[in-house]
Amino acid sequence: MTTCENRGVRNPRNCNECLCPLGYAGKFCTERPKSSENSKCRGETVSATQEYKDLTITLGNVNKAEQEEFEQCFFWIESPPNTQLEVRVAGLNGTYPNDGCPYAGVELKMRRDPRLTGRRICSDSFVGRSWVSKTNRTVVMGFSNKGLTTIQLQYRFVTDGKPGPTPSTPKPKFTFNTPRGWKCEDQSICKIIKSTVCDPKSLTYDMDKKARTCPKACGLC
Repeated sequence: MTTCENRGVRNPRNCNECLCPLGYAGKFCTERPKSSENSKCRGETVSATQEYKDLTITLGNVNKAEQEEFEQCFFWIESPPNTQLEVRVAGLNGTYPNDGCPYAGVELKMRRDPRLTGRRICSDSFVGRSWVSKTNRTVVMGFSNKGLTTIQLQYRFVTDGKPGPTPSTPKPKFTFNTPRGWKCEDQSICKIIKSTVCDPKSLTYDMDKKARTCPKACGLC
């Protein structure tokens, strides 16, 4: 008889396989789901230590119009038995801060029951906040159906179910391409167009353009 893991259930149309909660896949719900077919984000399983590690998720592109299907990318963060995982939002760029996160963001599944929807985050008001899981695995799902989205997370394991001390340098780390000789200096025009360039919802200014135009004002360096 098929034994489904991670709260999966037997498929009534095929009793030799399971129907799995979001964040799990495979015949017995023991595998991490593959990313969306056309996604450049491939996802992976990573191991936490007691020191913060960085995890960056990039989805979509600046010219991507709203789509019916979501681009999804899955990560599993794991830690030793009898520990919990602390996940911190270090930065968000290009997300759309609407109730329910209908366009883009990240979902953190940190409860004991993997069938339950996790915390969905798509507003930069959550930058700097952290949460602790109930188990030693957290499922992280980045999702997007519009524009370019970049999500920066930090993760580590804890042993008492409480967040550890805030890092002394919590400034987000951004990845962007700049020409040789680039310096962290705002262009003179930045004073006029700063609000547009640094707007996380801007589809005109991706990370590279922000870094070339208003890197200081946008907090990239």
